[in-house]
Amino acid sequence: MKQAKIVTSVYSVDLFGICSLLYELGGLIVMHDASGCNSTYATHDEPRWYDMDSMIYISGLTEFDAVMGNDEGFIEDVLEIARERHPRFIAVFGSPVAMIMGTDFRGIARIIERRSGIPCFGFETSGMRTYVSGAAQAMTALVRRLLAEPEAFGIRAPAGTPSSPAFSPASVPEAAAGQPYQVRDGAAAGGGPADRPLRINLLGVTPLDFSVMGNVAALQAWCREMGFQVWTTWCMGDFLEDLARAPEADVDLVCSAMALPAAKELQVRYGIPYVIGLPYGTGAGKALARAIRRAAGARNGGLSGERDECFSPDIFGTSEGGEACLSGSPKILLIGEPVACGSLRVSLEAAGAGVVRLVDPLEDLGVPLRPGDVRTDAEEDLRRLIGEADLVIADPLYRRLLPEADQGKLIRLPHEAYSGRMYRAEIPVLVGEAWDRWLEKKLPPAFRRA
Repeated sequence: MKQAKIVTSVYSVDLFGICSLLYELGGLIVMHDASGCNSTYATHDEPRWYDMDSMIYISGLTEFDAVMGNDEGFIEDVLEIARERHPRFIAVFGSPVAMIMGTDFRGIARIIERRSGIPCFGFETSGMRTYVSGAAQAMTALVRRLLAEPEAFGIRAPAGTPSSPAFSPASVPEAAAGQPYQVRDGAAAGGGPADRPLRINLLGVTPLDFSVMGNVAALQAWCREMGFQVWTTWCMGDFLEDLARAPEADVDLVCSAMALPAAKELQVRYGIPYVIGLPYGTGAGKALARAIRRAAGARNGGLSGERDECFSPDIFGTSEGGEACLSGSPKILLIGEPVACGSLRVSLEAAGAGVVRLVDPLEDLGVPLRPGDVRTDAEEDLRRLIGEADLVIADPLYRRLLPEADQGKLIRLPHEAYSGRMYRAEIPVLVGEAWDRWLEKKLPPAFRRA
């Protein structure tokens, strides 16, 4: 019974992670369920629903279909709507009912693709895991299929798409903030090398983690300010044609835990190094810019011509001001998605906030945690950890675990994947100085360096 929820909410489920990731890409997305999932996703988890069309459907699974295992009826329904709407691809997956039935979505996807000639993905979902699990499946599938077979999606393969680094920089300087960081590319007109900005793939950008309150635009603006070029954004604002260029990038930035499996896939297939982190606050921004440049150096040999084997692909242990984390300092507890929370911790430590612990309530997809951090979504664990903290930064729904007398120690930081649209208006811009200003208003003086 440790997994039972009594006063807290649950995170957006794996089905909705797939829908959110694929929403803008022109695919036919079908949830196999009786009803209810689509309306819940549309009204609580998808802020783009009222402004942007997307082909997201529910199958209308009946009791007869469930009892008899009528997969053929489901397949024919998907094929009928595909003939009507002409999608770029098809994705099929199911709710707890389909899981209990033992529906083989990968097998169904193969049948649909064979009959329709349209690329089809089948994902194993249950509605019992969180959004990062589903989105990770969808992003990894896109990396494997779209980048290897762009023609199947109606995309002409980019000329000279590399299977390994397409350039060899003469040097990897530590560019100052705001100054262009450039590499040498041999594809210039006339055959000579030309300088160009470092190209960055932003992986794992969906409204479930970033909402629509300005954080995506601020993240992209930060990249430009650092002299980087945003090459692709997976998956807000880009089309399939844009994503197909991903192998030409120099570094992948893992912006959410959901993106880490895809980043590892890109590293294995195309040799692109990845960095885990976000520029949340100036402290994390400085560490992240350094890590991205070091990643490019590790890939290409840097000044010495040898790989930097000591390179760590995350910013979580490299914060300036980390020496402030001494035993006995005021304790701050961060609860939420680990890439965002880990990046916020870097900036908190840079501000002298003291001991900052992180609670990751999602599936373990490999994002590194420090000793003392915890992965749990059990209410009894969360209640104990919150009780031990002097200050808690988390979604407002976690206030239900605080006694009435301790409500003042919660700093509200809404997360769309947890509380949906309820507190969307309170979501601040977290990138760079905007986070520093917000923190200046919210963080009590006892948690700031004098």
